[in-house]
Amino acid sequence: MSVTAELRKLFEFELYNYLKENIIYSPNIKCLKTEISIKKTKINQASGRIGFRFLNNAQGYCLSTSVDSPELIVFFNKINPPYRSNNPEGVVYAMNTSMEIGFKSFAPNLGGTVDLPKMKKKEKKLVNGFLLR
Repeated sequence: MSVTAELRKLFEFELYNYLKENIIYSPNIKCLKTEISIKKTKINQASGRIGFRFLNNAQGYCLSTSVDSPELIVFFNKINPPYRSNNPEGVVYAMNTSMEIGFKSFAPNLGGTVDLPKMKKKEKKLVNGFLLR
């Protein structure tokens, strides 16, 4: 059964409200519709994002993260493997739940996604469960 546009809109609205109410804000932290963004400051040179994205093929939401931090760069530069690194340039750390193979810590579904409930009264409960993972 496919997820309707109305159900997605309702879920994203509840997700945004949940994030807005439960995130400690500062000038460098922004809560967007389906993303938390952390910008660099003069004091803290780290930045990052946590995003929730709907995948049409999997009919569910996946979680993605990325981080850029001078401390992580130093840490990874100390690791000197005997092969060329396949880390992308300009991003220190990035992952998404569709990368989970063999274990499913975020979601049990193929593709690392969380399904939306088919009944509307369960959306708020799902948003809470989704964010507690």
